Amino acid sequence: MFKWVADEAYVKASTSGELDLSFAEYKISDYDKNAIEEAVLLAEKYGGTVAVATVGLPEDTKSIKDALSRGPEKAYFINDADFSGLEPSQTASLLHRPFPAGLSTT
Repeated sequence: MFKWVADEAYVKASTSGELDLSFAEYKISDYDKNAIEEAVLLAEKYGGTVAVATVGLPEDTKSIKDALSRGPEKAYFINDADFSGLEPSQTASLLHRPFPAGLSTT
């Protein structure tokens, strides 16, 4: 599982002191990027397959393409237009359930 986060290089503080994400690009978190790459290395060394999963908005497909470019064989993308601003506990609730047998993969 990986998280799609704002690239800190594009995060600015507004005049009121709040974070301004209006110009932010998004990326896979550095920790998750490293974990995906390590999982692929372990699968190559010991056998097995690597799959990734994330939760997001339907337009966040760039995250799946980025994750798959790092070597996993499958990706699971749980998406809905209502997923904007999910709290971590809500995301965890979506991801902790087993994937249905008929779920399509990318």
